[in-house]
Amino acid sequence: MLKDKPSVMMLAIIIGQSCFNKPYISQNATLDEQSIALYTPWRKPRRIQWRQVVSATEAGRFFHTLSLLYYPQQPSGLVDLERVQHLFLPTVVDQEDLLEAIEARILP
Repeated sequence: MLKDKPSVMMLAIIIGQSCFNKPYISQNATLDEQSIALYTPWRKPRRIQWRQVVSATEAGRFFHTLSLLYYPQQPSGLVDLERVQHLFLPTVVDQEDLLEAIEARILP
């Protein structure tokens, strides 16, 4: 068994980091004609309709991801034009193609 305290501490840190980063590593995004959906483990899916999206840009210094700015939807179903929120999409292989597909669907 592990009797060395630094080894046990390091193992605990690694397990903790793995649990913390699991949702960010396992994200999945899907596009359809009406919306974009982001699926994250241990959370309900987040669906944003194209009429809510303000802009899409590449963001990040080391890992370039796509950042969406959008107007949140109120519980009544109306779009709240007073606030703007952001959403970072997971990194994909064809990032530029995804950005073009999103920009083509954003309403002018």
